[in-house]
Amino acid sequence: MTKRGYLLDLFPLVAQAIDTACQRTEGFASHEKIVEALLAQPEARQRLGDRASRDPKNKPVTWFADNIVAFFSQRYTVGRLGAYEGSFERRKEKSGWAYRRRKNPAR
Repeated sequence: MTKRGYLLDLFPLVAQAIDTACQRTEGFASHEKIVEALLAQPEARQRLGDRASRDPKNKPVTWFADNIVAFFSQRYTVGRLGAYEGSFERRKEKSGWAYRRRKNPAR
């Protein structure tokens, strides 16, 4: 699987992490909170850990979690979220972009 394919394959887990983080904050979830929620998911932690274990630079699993959330944000910016296009809204915060699920998804 290509690097991009691997990242896109994790989008369902990122979407779930956004939903989980939003339940905790009752609003928008920051990049950091999404990363925390992603790492709390056993499947995501396993898959990101597998990827980290193959990294020649020995980057930690947290780096890979941060990277996938940043990639999700980049795909949002260019309008290439695939099945998740129109499902989320975002706002700019001091630390970066924050997300939440749209109440009425745009399609």
